[in-house]
Amino acid sequence: KQRHNKMLIKKGAYIGMKATLIARQQEGLVIGENAVVGACALVNHSVPDGATVVGIPAKEIQV
Repeated sequence: KQRHNKMLIKKGAYIGMKATLIARQQEGLVIGENAVVGACALVNHSVPDGATVVGIPAKEIQV
């Protein structure tokens, strides 16, 4: 049985080219308002509003 979890991408969020988003938790995955996901990032957890995440797995950086 295949199961799909919820995913929410809020207003102003940017998802870089070839980024992968995986909603592993039952509650799903949220990409916060004005958040940035870098190109080729592997996101397996929610990203807070205004945060920038990069890498595999994605980690928050300060810009």
